[in-house]
Amino acid sequence: MNIINRVRNLISGYKTYMAGVATILTTLVAWSTGELEFAHAVLAVILALEVMFLRAGVAKTAQGV
Repeated sequence: MNIINRVRNLISGYKTYMAGVATILTTLVAWSTGELEFAHAVLAVILALEVMFLRAGVAKTAQGV
């Protein structure tokens, strides 16, 4: 259990960014293999970026900046 708590503390605050990056990478792979059309790939990347920017804004607001 100690290892799990250390990993949780290590990635605390970065989970949303990691999910966003994973979404972008998955989208690029799907587009490059032809599973996803270009327009849908662009929308998926924009959505992932929106979520990451929203998370950054919430973090700054919570700090009182």
